[in-house]
Amino acid sequence: MRHALDYRNREELDSIGRRRFRPHAGFLLVGLAWLVAPAYAQPHDSPITIDVGSPVIRPGQVIKAPTHRNILLIIADDFGVDMLTSYGEGTNPPPTPNLHALRQRGVLFRNVWTNPVCSATRATLLTGRYGFRTGVGWVIEDTAFDDPLNEFTIPDALDANPLFGYSHAAIGKWHLTSTANIDAPRTVFGFSHFAGSALGGGLPDYWDWDWTEDGTTTGLTDTYATTKNVEDALSWIDGQDGPWFLWLAFNAPHTPLHKPPDDLHSFDFLSGTDEDIAEHPVPYYKAMVEAMDTEIGRLLDSLPQATLNNTDIIFLGDNGSPADVTLPPFDPDHAKGTIYEGGINVPLLIAGPDVVSPNRDVDALVNGVDLYTTILELAGVDVDATVPAGTTLDSVSLKPYLQSASAEDQRDSVYGEAFGGTPASAMGCAMRADQYKLIIFDSGEEFFNLETDPFEQNPLDLGSLTSEEDSYYVLLQELLDLMDAPCVTP
Repeated sequence: MRHALDYRNREELDSIGRRRFRPHAGFLLVGLAWLVAPAYAQPHDSPITIDVGSPVIRPGQVIKAPTHRNILLIIADDFGVDMLTSYGEGTNPPPTPNLHALRQRGVLFRNVWTNPVCSATRATLLTGRYGFRTGVGWVIEDTAFDDPLNEFTIPDALDANPLFGYSHAAIGKWHLTSTANIDAPRTVFGFSHFAGSALGGGLPDYWDWDWTEDGTTTGLTDTYATTKNVEDALSWIDGQDGPWFLWLAFNAPHTPLHKPPDDLHSFDFLSGTDEDIAEHPVPYYKAMVEAMDTEIGRLLDSLPQATLNNTDIIFLGDNGSPADVTLPPFDPDHAKGTIYEGGINVPLLIAGPDVVSPNRDVDALVNGVDLYTTILELAGVDVDATVPAGTTLDSVSLKPYLQSASAEDQRDSVYGEAFGGTPASAMGCAMRADQYKLIIFDSGEEFFNLETDPFEQNPLDLGSLTSEEDSYYVLLQELLDLMDAPCVTP
């Protein structure tokens, strides 16, 4: 296995100084830190540990290996940092008490980049590789990311360690498969079970949709998709007798916007008519977010306490919020589908027994691709020994951040990309080191200081850069060159 790091010239980084970007004080969430979490989300005083000591092995005695963690990955669709209360960055975000409880018993990552659209992000999560390596740089339409010989997925890596005994499943939205293969989550990507919406991206209707389970599709009516995702997750978890990895990808809050079931949200004033949704999309989106949060709470509350105590939970937005629900100070022209911060800076929460000193923030640079190695290491997998030789991984582990509040940065830079989509003017790539960010479009470059311009409204004048700015500008260009990343549509 080859490991590709975004940074290759550490000496140059050191020479220009290491100024870690910190969010503005106005971004910080206040007044909620001491809320009492629900029973299913109480903070752990310390991670669960199993002390096997140095046992005396007697003839015929079986020594039981330490228990492996369960790992629950929850993905929200079209959900940026502006819409999660715990980040304190957006304007009047919807109520998300269950996600906030998760934040209190875990770690919140502030500077996380994914891809600006869902298929591309999901491909990086499953493979630990950037889109320019896998070929997935935009939304998959009727072409498939389906070559099992070239990509070694998380289920593949777990299966390569059979003594660990992991089972795995994918529930909910898929969107990594063409219409030709609805059983691809199992037959191509290695999951042992799939239940959800296998074809295309967004649902046509959250109550009337095609539900696929292990290659067989059934038309559902009067079954709310967000609720069905949780029911499928609970049903599968209940059938497991060993450690498991569950990929739970909600369709919510992706369009079509609608009024969810009344018992899942507090937006009682919504009429639910097409006219009202078209004129006032924001409250409907927020109601869908709150409904998702309510169902996440039901999921966690339904788990036996012993199961919850042994489960690491990861919550991620797959890309930024859509333009039609983006509110100031965020820019709707810099939302989902763009490689500006509004399109690629997403929420990431990790909680569970592997978290030491919970209820804290991590400001370090993170890419969604890092969840590949993180998940495998949480499962006890030796990634270097498991990933096939010759495979280039772009993923680094976030486990050090979970286990130490003073962990060193695992990345000095972070990379973003968009290719193969429309409009062509939005395609390109981005690189960030510290607070500086360089975007390269087909039409030119934009260079930002995110500390002074977090919403990317005023690109730095390349003709009048300070010495520090010029050093970072040159560095970011060199980092992109060293990666051989195509900054135009391939």
